[in-house]
Amino acid sequence: MLSLSHLIAKIRLQSVVREKWGLFSWITIPIIIVFLMSFITGGGDQGESRGTLLVTDLDDSFVSNLLVNSLSQGELSSWIGIKKVDTEQGQNIMQSGDASAWLTIEPELASDFLNQKPTTLSLVKNPAQTVIPDLIESALLLFTDAGGYLQQLFREELATLAAINSNDDLSDLEFTALSLSIRDRIDVFAMSLDPLLIELKERQQETDKSSTSVNFGLLMFPGAIMMALLFSISSLAMLIWDDLKSGVLTRLSASSRGLSAYFFGQQWAVLIIFSGIVLMLSVLGGLYFGLPARQWPLLMIGLVVSGFAMWQILLSLVLLMPTQRSANIVVNAAIFPILMLGGSFFPMEALPDWLAQVGLYFPNGYFLQAIKDAIFNQQNYVLSAGLIATAIIGAFGLINRTLLKRLTRHNNV
Repeated sequence: MLSLSHLIAKIRLQSVVREKWGLFSWITIPIIIVFLMSFITGGGDQGESRGTLLVTDLDDSFVSNLLVNSLSQGELSSWIGIKKVDTEQGQNIMQSGDASAWLTIEPELASDFLNQKPTTLSLVKNPAQTVIPDLIESALLLFTDAGGYLQQLFREELATLAAINSNDDLSDLEFTALSLSIRDRIDVFAMSLDPLLIELKERQQETDKSSTSVNFGLLMFPGAIMMALLFSISSLAMLIWDDLKSGVLTRLSASSRGLSAYFFGQQWAVLIIFSGIVLMLSVLGGLYFGLPARQWPLLMIGLVVSGFAMWQILLSLVLLMPTQRSANIVVNAAIFPILMLGGSFFPMEALPDWLAQVGLYFPNGYFLQAIKDAIFNQQNYVLSAGLIATAIIGAFGLINRTLLKRLTRHNNV
């Protein structure tokens, strides 16, 4: 029986190699999808996105200039660039969508601020952008809050500055008195701030230099290999119907161990095909994404075992169907939700939490998550997943042998 199984496996491998376009599609479609998704989501070297803030300063005072200069300093300057425009230019640029936001500083801003009156800033955000306009709005809210605190803490000093601002003249005596007043006020605050009631200590957490940098493409990589296996499963499972129609199974059923040898031969062929697909894609993806070589064996063994378990499950659907046409329809209909929810088209990490939980109930989704957690998150429950996969292979292997005998007898009648 062993030699017959090897012969059947060899014949199956030769038939798959002869159908080179089928084998080519199993491998290339997942490669194209994962590499395109990697490029779309920033797999290449792309610069940081930078927005533009238009500023129309109708006040043109030292307070408004201080506000605008503050927006162009520090970390915020790496995200936005300031461009001063008049009202007409601001309207034209915003209508064309070439700026992230447009800030208008109303007249008398300095006078209202120094005299403790309400001040108004007008901000128009570009609805076509999301991150940068919200960042600008958050920065302006922080500055307005800071201005409110300054009005409360330096009320008298701001009143003096308001008088100076209206007269547009500052004597040496007034300048000295104002400087001393501000210094005394700061000294009073310093008594409350030094020492601080709460001390902040920064501790830098040591990072594992050997850990893998995970991006979207790398998260999608194991699922893409599973996609290739599932594409091949739908074709390999249907080949049994071709053998049934050609009379191969009928002739083998004449001997006592013919069907058993046939089934073992199919399993050997599937394991060899899966090993070749996984080896090729793992090496390509591992080199492209910089996956450490020490993690390749776990990835390849996990995917081969998981794919073999999925083949046993889907083969049961094929053998349960009464005709080849119905078997083809059912297995192809089952592949699509398995791919969508099982982490092949989209990684579990990119799905909503409730949908990711649903995907974990699919065998391929559960196996993929166990493999990725073991590789990327150092959470090793791959052993329990391996035991589950082994149980599935054993149970469905017995079921499929029974279904194969039943299908052969049914078609011989």
